[in-house]
Amino acid sequence: MLISSIKIQMSHIFRSKSSVFVALALLFVISVNFLQNMNRNIDAVYVTEMFDITKTLTLSDWSPVGYFFMQYYPLLIVIPTAGVYICDLNNGIDLYMRSRIGIRNYLYGKVISVFLVTLILFTIPFLIEIMLSVVCFSTQSIGDPSGFEYFQTIEQDGKYFLANIYLNNRIIYAVIMNLLFGMVSAILATFNFTITMLPIFKFKIMTYFPIYLLFYIISIFEKVVHLKFATYYAFILRMFEVSTKKNYLVYMIFLLVLLAISIMITEIKIRKNSI
Repeated sequence: MLISSIKIQMSHIFRSKSSVFVALALLFVISVNFLQNMNRNIDAVYVTEMFDITKTLTLSDWSPVGYFFMQYYPLLIVIPTAGVYICDLNNGIDLYMRSRIGIRNYLYGKVISVFLVTLILFTIPFLIEIMLSVVCFSTQSIGDPSGFEYFQTIEQDGKYFLANIYLNNRIIYAVIMNLLFGMVSAILATFNFTITMLPIFKFKIMTYFPIYLLFYIISIFEKVVHLKFATYYAFILRMFEVSTKKNYLVYMIFLLVLLAISIMITEIKIRKNSI
């Protein structure tokens, strides 16, 4: 029953206009970034004149397109799924699904569907960009957008997250970082969705704000506690960001807490509706 619930609800979310809009928006973003890279390399004669292709990807800190994309990131990750529960309530679909497969299978099917849909939407386009870059540009290119001297670049490369993987295989590194980006996006979207199952959310427009509120609370917390590591999502999620310190253990714990809260809210909702 749970598997059937997931398949049905994933299909419904994927076919929604909001999911199509986000997919097209992401494809537009990577297309603009790719064309910029094409224009940058069109006059290159030697491989050494070309930038490292992983450092010109949309999610790289060196990408201007990626910078603007990250400003709208909190909204984009919730657009496909934020209001699906309220829509089900308004259309009576929740009652139909609960009567057919049970409240537990319905809600967990919805939560897992939100996670998987967001994971796919925020992973596949960026993996496509990597594939296009590998096909169209030289994987042997070693140019660095920073303009640093060679030895300075080597020293800096050793400080990146998962630097050992990057130094051994840059393409695998880019794939891993993109998968991590998709996972984080899925967790944030799932948390945002489960929050909207609380009774205080009556209108669809309100379902887009929980993630913004979360990021705002984090920014205030950073100023009050004076943390020694970055909490701004755009610095954390972009590859090769070196202007701020990162604490990946704390980030992982934070994401696990969000998942735990999501499960807890789902269980509370199930028990409340089972009485």
